[in-house]
Formats: sequence, C-alpha cells, structure tokens
Amino acid sequence: MTEQIRASAVAAAPHDVSIIAVRASRGPEEIKSPAMAAEQAPVVIETIAANADGVDAAIIAAFSDPGLDLARKRFSFPVVGIGESVLVAAASVGRFVLVAHNPGNQATYTKHIETYGVRNSLIGIRYLLPALPEGRSDPDTVKATLLDLIRTAIDEDGAEAVAIGGGALAGLGAVVAGSVSVPVFDSVPAAVHLAVQCARRSASGGNR
Repeated sequence: MTEQIRASAVAAAPHDVSIIAVRASRGPEEIKSPAMAAEQAPVVIETIAANADGVDAAIIAAFSDPGLDLARKRFSFPVVGIGESVLVAAASVGRFVLVAHNPGNQATYTKHIETYGVRNSLIGIRYLLPALPEGRSDPDTVKATLLDLIRTAIDEDGAEAVAIGGGALAGLGAVVAGSVSVPVFDSVPAAVHLAVQCARRSASGGNR
C-alpha cells in the first residue's frame, strides 16, 4: 500500500516536487476509530520527525488524519492529512458524496464531517466493501464497483462532486474520473495539491 500511495502522490505532484513515502514503524493494519487514531498520533509524530530533514511539507496518508493537530504544532513546515484535504476539496465544488472503503470506520467519518465543517455539503456516504462481490478484490472488480458507486451517487443522490476516501483507494480517482460527469477527488492527490500550495505559501512568507 505504501508503494500505491507513493505512485499516486508522484503522479499528482508538479514536476519539480519530489515525494518520499515512508511507513510507520508500528501500528494497526487499519485505523477504525477516532480512539485508534489518537493512539497512533505519537507514532505519526515519530515518523515525520525521523524523515524531516530537508522536507518542505508532510502528508499523513491515513484517512483518519492521526496526529494531524499535534504535527502542525510540532513541525515548522506544513502538515496536511488526506482526510481533511479530500473532504474540503470536494466541498468546495458543492454537494458531494464520500465513497469510502469500510462502513466499520463510520465514527471516523462522522468526526471528520464535524471537524472539517463539511456537514452542509456532504449528502451521503457510500461504501466499497459491502458492494464488492464476495471474494473479489482484484483491481478490475474494484474499479468497476467504485465506478458503479460513483454513478449511483450522481444519479440517485444528486452529487455534484465525489470524494474517494482512504489510502487503500489511492490512484483510483484518476482511473474513473474520465468516465463520470462530475469532479472526482482522490485523497492522496488532494493532499499533494494542498501540501504543495501550503509549502509554497510558507516559503514566500505566508501563513500555512
């Protein structure tokens, strides 16, 4: 998954931006609640600190944005989270639907909706996991299922934009975007775009 996230970030980054993808030394395979995200925050801080030399910004590539507030206080360079980035980007367009991987993470999504002020724009959440055919997780099936969910969000929910949530789905936004009629925001590219903007603003003396 680290390589998948790295590839998605590289594809989204301007040509003069270098991406370094690193993995936390410990932690759960999946963060399923705000409490688990809080427990992982110190590890996120450690990981950023161990790789901070010479960087202009950091991205926390877990949708729960573990340690985001702490990291912003701890480091002098901008730090962004993929959860905040994609939700705010989609909300800037209008009414949007979040397509996420696992309904077991509902508590995290609910917290994000309130924290990032997107309640008035978010009109629904659709989940990939129960929609996938049983026992099927190959790339073609995931892509087809994701596309069906997005089209349903547009046709039935009236979505004006779609946010794809989570590092596990990194890169799929670019794959399906050309097949639908509304903007599709992918978590990792959204965070890359925001991180680059913040880093350049910081370098010019502006606020993060």
